[in-house]
Amino acid sequence: MADRRTFNWRDQPGEVRNAREALRDRIRLTRLAVASERFARAFWPLWTLAFVFLALLMFGALTLLPVVWAKVALGGFAVLAAVFAGFGLWKFSWPDLQVAERRIDDALPGRPLAAMDDHQVLGNDDPAAMRVWSVHLRRMAAASLRARTAIPDLKLARHDPWALRLIGVLAVIAAVVFARGDGVSSLRQALAPPPAAQVVATGPTFEAWANPPSYTGKPPLYLSDLVGKGPLTLPEGTGITIRIYGEPQDVGLTEDVSGGLTQLSESAAGIQDAAFLASKDGSLTLNG
Repeated sequence: MADRRTFNWRDQPGEVRNAREALRDRIRLTRLAVASERFARAFWPLWTLAFVFLALLMFGALTLLPVVWAKVALGGFAVLAAVFAGFGLWKFSWPDLQVAERRIDDALPGRPLAAMDDHQVLGNDDPAAMRVWSVHLRRMAAASLRARTAIPDLKLARHDPWALRLIGVLAVIAAVVFARGDGVSSLRQALAPPPAAQVVATGPTFEAWANPPSYTGKPPLYLSDLVGKGPLTLPEGTGITIRIYGEPQDVGLTEDVSGGLTQLSESAAGIQDAAFLASKDGSLTLNG
């Protein structure tokens, strides 16, 4: 018979001690595997929330909200993160050696690691029984050397039946592929105070055309794009048309290419026109 009384396995036969030493690293790695499983099951809500939040930042979702509501949303995410982190810390526990050994033993026939922890109860004064027990321990020690480090089972379907964790993963992938911004600059922009109102200086705008005589075969010129590009050479008799958008008192026209006194006339509310023929060298100036 055997029991599981507390004892020092170093008192066991040499084969058992050697097997225990050989299994030390495998047991340590198995503890890490079990710990990773527990960590994933305890903290998957937290990292799912983090992925969703990161994706929203990369897409610039918070920048679409007023600063106040962006701060409220950020605070809501922070509260949820604290709740999920507390839940994970409450649920997670570091596995001990016995858990790792049982995990390894479950994959071996005869549970040799557990057998090596057994202690003979009866027949301690019987040499034949002692020899049988010693042979049994040596066989279990040899069988234990076939043990392999457990591979962590990170499947979370049983703990997340609605597959909510996939939302976070898909959101981050979509953000990496399609989002144009990064999360840090987006967050900074969302929380930045609105810029002070600025008065933009505006004024009248104008359009002007030069229509060369038809005999030249030249196309009309849009003079608004040629302002500041130096003197312009035009055939004599070129028609000049000017249209100004703005208040009548804001703009004045001065020219000496037509030989006359050209005046702006209001053709519609807020619109002034002038048309004349260029007959000599000179300049054209809009004031205001």
